[in-house]
Amino acid sequence: MDKKQTHKDIYEAAMNKALQYITENLEKNLTLPVIAAQANMSPYHFHRVFRQLKGITPRRYITEKRIEKAAVLIENTHSLFLNEIAELCGFSTQTIFLKTFKEYYGITPHEYRKKFEITGKLIHKNKKEK
Repeated sequence: MDKKQTHKDIYEAAMNKALQYITENLEKNLTLPVIAAQANMSPYHFHRVFRQLKGITPRRYITEKRIEKAAVLIENTHSLFLNEIAELCGFSTQTIFLKTFKEYYGITPHEYRKKFEITGKLIHKNKKEK
């Protein structure tokens, strides 16, 4: 195995630790230094490697995962209010959640819930393309 392959394997293993941490802690305030520490990297280096491997920034990745989790919660838990879903997904305010959700899916979470209840189809797989 050559040196480049070894570095790539090390980076991928480090990213997998960071991605697992993100997935398990979406409701928390996920800062770059905290996530980078999971990968044993400096924040700057982590950001650079993450973007190279994933094609997006860590912040964008976290936002996408939070919105996708929110969509699943909307589809599967009709007893939760939208502010509760926002909190469970790590959004600091319901306003930010509503705005981000609409940017991502093209409809509000309330419209999403109504559409899902009517159609019974998983809408989150057809997210709005950027």
